Amino acid sequence: GLVATGFVIVPRVLDDGPEVVVFDDAISRGLAWSPNGDLLASVGSRSKVVLRDPATGEVVQTLDGEFVRSGFSTVAWSPDGDFIVAGGEDDDTFTMWDVATGDVVRVFEGHTDRVESLAWSPDSSRVASASQDTTVRVWDVASGDTVHVLDASIETAWSVAWSPDGAVLASGGTNDWPDELGPTLKLWDPATGELLHAIEADDVSVGSVAWSPDGATVATPTSGSVDLWDAATGERVQTLDLELLGGNADVVIWSPDGSTLAVVNGRTVLLWGGSSGEVIETITLPDRVRPHPRGEVSYTRRVRSAAWSPDGTTLATGADDGTTWLWAVSSG
Repeated sequence: GLVATGFVIVPRVLDDGPEVVVFDDAISRGLAWSPNGDLLASVGSRSKVVLRDPATGEVVQTLDGEFVRSGFSTVAWSPDGDFIVAGGEDDDTFTMWDVATGDVVRVFEGHTDRVESLAWSPDSSRVASASQDTTVRVWDVASGDTVHVLDASIETAWSVAWSPDGAVLASGGTNDWPDELGPTLKLWDPATGELLHAIEADDVSVGSVAWSPDGATVATPTSGSVDLWDAATGERVQTLDLELLGGNADVVIWSPDGSTLAVVNGRTVLLWGGSSGEVIETITLPDRVRPHPRGEVSYTRRVRSAAWSPDGTTLATGADDGTTWLWAVSSG
């Protein structure tokens, strides 16, 4: 089951659940755990990355985006724990920091439109970026050079993710003109830049891609369902019906042990029992009530980001009102 937990500025009690405390500081558009699970990084409308101790709620460190005029919308922590990259909002660059010193190592320049997604290779030597300029780029971290520019042949590249062994790169994007542009899901060889599979998903947009921890399957959200694809063949192996979700999925993310797939849509997160397609739990964020001269105004939160802790015991979700929620996932 799920127990809402966390350490917030203002604790709240839900009518149908336990006490919930949230991080409430307008920093929740992108989330990333440190590899050891000791810290949670978050980004939002401000030009900074906030590193917080999830056990106490204390802000341990703040990384300033000195070259960024607006905020960040995507953040990724290197698997070796040494670096963090963040980008997005209205910027065609992204920034890398040394976590130990808090210093900016470099700003990666090359995209011509907003950076939507960032992902580290498993060995921490490369970063992949997806952009509204229709391309996916693979960067060498040590030099800052572009290794490959992958033409996604779509209107916008929304998401990018490395396979667990680093041998394949998956990208998803938007294509409103399928007769003129390419498929919305693509699998690449990041070493050569070769396109391995171009997959015609059932929707004009693939806004999220997620690898199963064993590297065998790629999950993508579409209209009314989540599709599971065989990474070796590019064939669809299963479709999870989203009738319970009441619409489209925005984000999909596998738990570290591969037993659970979190599916985000609006204010709701469904936890699926992996390939079984059974719903384990449903998370629904409560409305936010704000004061108003004519009475309180109820505001419906939407989940913008989600990230599993490395040990799989906690799911962090970031809402569009700047709150970050931690959900303790237990087997009971």
